Order: sequence, then C-alpha cells, then structure tokens
Amino acid sequence: MALVTAHVSLDGLLLNGRLFQTAVEPSEYARTLQTAVRIVEPLPPAPYGHRNNQIHMFDQGERIKTSLKY
Repeated sequence: MALVTAHVSLDGLLLNGRLFQTAVEPSEYARTLQTAVRIVEPLPPAPYGHRNNQIHMFDQGERIKTSLKY
C-alpha cells in the first residue's frame, strides 16, 4: 500500500514530497496522488442539489484505520 503524506505549513502544502506554494489546477494534485482506487459514498447521502459527498480512496483497497463514520 502506498502511503499518502500531507503537511500544511506557512510554506504551502507538502503532498507526497512535492511542495505546492500556490494554488494549482486539480489535475496537478491528481498527478501527484495518482489515481484513486475506489470511491466511498458515506451515508446519509448529500441532499439533492448539494455536493456528491464522495470520498476518493488511495489505499489500494486494503483495510486501513480511519476516523470516518459510515
């Protein structure tokens, strides 16, 4: 399982060893994280017209400890 690391400081966002000091297109973050292996849709679903409430997982489908409540 690949470990995703993220640290936020006054210098910017350090994501998997790459420092983002300014806002970038979402594709830049995706290039750093690579492709999500699955998407989890927690309950209850978002109300109609709101965000899709999806969580993109990068854990290769392995069981991990999480604080998310489903």
